[in-house]
Amino acid sequence: MASSPEGCGFGNCAHLPCSDSTSHWERPTPEMREEKHQTHEINDTEDLLASELDKLSMKERSEAYNDVHCVGEELKETPGMIQKSLLEFDEAVRQERNAFYEVALNQNRAFVEDPSFRLKFLRANMHDVGKSVRQMMEFLKYKAQYFGEDKVARDITLADLNEEDMELMLSGLFHIQEGRDRMGRVVVYMLSSMMGRFRPEAMFRISYYIYYNLLAPLPEVQKKGLVDVCFDSPQPEEKVPVPQRGAMRNVMDAYLSIPTRSSASHFCFLKATTNLHSAVVAISLSSMPSYFRVRTRIHYGTNMELQYRLQSHGISIDTCPLDMDGNIRKDILNVWFYKHLNELDKSTSFESRVSFLASKERQRTVSWLGSSGSPTQLRLATGGDITASANDVLSGRGPFVRTHPGNILFREFIEGQSSEYDMAPRSERKIITTKLTHVLFARNIRFFQQTESGDWREMNMPEVRTKVSQLFRTLRKKK
Repeated sequence: MASSPEGCGFGNCAHLPCSDSTSHWERPTPEMREEKHQTHEINDTEDLLASELDKLSMKERSEAYNDVHCVGEELKETPGMIQKSLLEFDEAVRQERNAFYEVALNQNRAFVEDPSFRLKFLRANMHDVGKSVRQMMEFLKYKAQYFGEDKVARDITLADLNEEDMELMLSGLFHIQEGRDRMGRVVVYMLSSMMGRFRPEAMFRISYYIYYNLLAPLPEVQKKGLVDVCFDSPQPEEKVPVPQRGAMRNVMDAYLSIPTRSSASHFCFLKATTNLHSAVVAISLSSMPSYFRVRTRIHYGTNMELQYRLQSHGISIDTCPLDMDGNIRKDILNVWFYKHLNELDKSTSFESRVSFLASKERQRTVSWLGSSGSPTQLRLATGGDITASANDVLSGRGPFVRTHPGNILFREFIEGQSSEYDMAPRSERKIITTKLTHVLFARNIRFFQQTESGDWREMNMPEVRTKVSQLFRTLRKKK
């Protein structure tokens, strides 16, 4: 077996022991048997990566090594190459077309025959026409499955996402890093502790929206690919179920139909043997095409060690969604999404069911965030004091609460949305209140609830959404 360049295989990554440390007289517990299974499963995936690397020619191995270590080259094209590939693509479509392509043709022929649409698939597959056409057919199939056949031949917008989708969008599962890596590629983080909280349908819909709507149109993504980082994040207090493997595999298959190319992937784990990690690694790598697998690295270590390991692969740690202690950096976590909203606001084609995202009322909230006023000291029920700013909203009794600046601005803000809320079908009102709640939280507006003892506690997102809904209903009764 030819030796890999230093760091090309797994020289920088911890391997798990394969031996069973259980004494011969000790009966293995279910937990011990599961840990042994996980250990062997991860070893199997690392063996798979090593095997894939061993099959490569020296040129292919060098290209994969360069992509992982941020010194690769972008896809080079000529106008003649693009024209030739598009002609061959059109010919191949006649042989590979499926029922979902026929549906798309009947709905909007221009959508699926648009050269820019087809070019995304060609670039994602390095101009391999056969693979590109098959990926497009799969893409249309999964789009119909997860969004509905009526949406196969049109763009998916925020209005097509439901309440669970929006919660997932802003949950922290995905994070598009500010800036680029040393090669100029977009870096996308996925925080592993969020897996299992949401249904597979929501996982794919948000993956679609992020990778297809936000990333696939970018020239640098089409030419250079992107970098995916699956990072072990702090575990929530409540136990999060491990996603079912069949569901994870289906989501992975659907994700692979999206026309983006991962030119480097990093799995970063704090511990080597957990149900979640073994499932994520095993299913992701077994589903990936060989091109992706040989550009994948698995790392184990502390948060600091993992971040410096990523830095050694050309990825900046300044805008990593976790700090060196492993805490989620809430100040930057969803900045990427709100920049996206700002871009949509500038687009004449943007239509939102929440008028806040496209109306002058947005300016009022900007002023709200910049408003001045005397801070208010609140005694917390858990002990200690907290300073409520003039932007924060208080939920309690008495004129002190009614006249608080944040309460007045909150009421004015909801009044500005009440007409659209009232006109919306009942089935859509919960989506509107959920989106508005996420917007308020993202803009660092806090809500405090007064307890029966007169102390205060900070309200969570579901409680704030209920408060938004109640205020809409109150305003409606007064009309």
